[in-house]
Amino acid sequence: MSFSARTTRATREKLPRGSRLLAGAATVALMLALSVAPVAANEPDAADLLPALGEAQSLGNLGRGVGVVFSPDFSVPTNRLFYERLGFDYFEDASWERIFEQLERRNAGGSHRIETLVITCHGANGHGLKLQTNKLPAAPRSYVSIGGLQERLGRAGVRRVVLVACNAGRLFRPEIYGEIDVAARDPLFLPATRGIVNSSPGFDPTKSEVSILRRAGSLKENAMEGFIADLSPTARQALGMPWGRFVVSDLFMQLLLRDSEVQLTSSGYEVELSRANPLNSRSDAIYKRFVTLLDEAAQRLETASR
Repeated sequence: MSFSARTTRATREKLPRGSRLLAGAATVALMLALSVAPVAANEPDAADLLPALGEAQSLGNLGRGVGVVFSPDFSVPTNRLFYERLGFDYFEDASWERIFEQLERRNAGGSHRIETLVITCHGANGHGLKLQTNKLPAAPRSYVSIGGLQERLGRAGVRRVVLVACNAGRLFRPEIYGEIDVAARDPLFLPATRGIVNSSPGFDPTKSEVSILRRAGSLKENAMEGFIADLSPTARQALGMPWGRFVVSDLFMQLLLRDSEVQLTSSGYEVELSRANPLNSRSDAIYKRFVTLLDEAAQRLETASR
């Protein structure tokens, strides 16, 4: 099989020009809680978060019970179709408020509730989870703190979240865990034209039933722009997509592939901004494995249906 040329869509984040100091008894208490124990109990194993491609009974049901969230500027026109044809619930918007409203409606009205969510968005150098349509200052854009994410997803019935965001460990810093620092001086912390979602004053993250998971190692995340043409004719037919493009992160593929190298955590935090850039060759290798397993699953299912 030949693979089309593609660009690795990693966000190239710059070092921040300033940082906020820890202050206050509440912040110190949260810092201690985060450093010694997971934020939520019963942290799941990485291998159990998403269904295994090799065990799929149907490509169309692969993502049942799992939702994916994309920042609009990471997406492509046929992205939604690709994920929905695999059975995932798909959410794409520059407003976190709209995302939360959609999740609440989805889980309030039907079977196969979304309990696991994979979020592909910006980490803004660790200053807040950012959704945006583009990099222009006036573009639609919003942020959510980790505490705000936990609180709002708890209301929606989501129980597990995997963050695909650069320097995700810095988002868990106690001083911004519940409330984002709007005075942060960083080139990636752009105007919140669609608002900021923080946790409410009385929210206690240590009592939340929502696990917010990230890579144990802090780094920049890669996301690949893939092509339906990379898939076999059998897989394209199974998806009902003869053409199109899609964006898929290394971490998302690794979870589907049951990659033993993936280590997730919901405890602790990072202070330093990581300069580590995953190699493009590594992303290409993961992508090829992902495509191969999609092809093999489609072929196996077609053979079984005869």
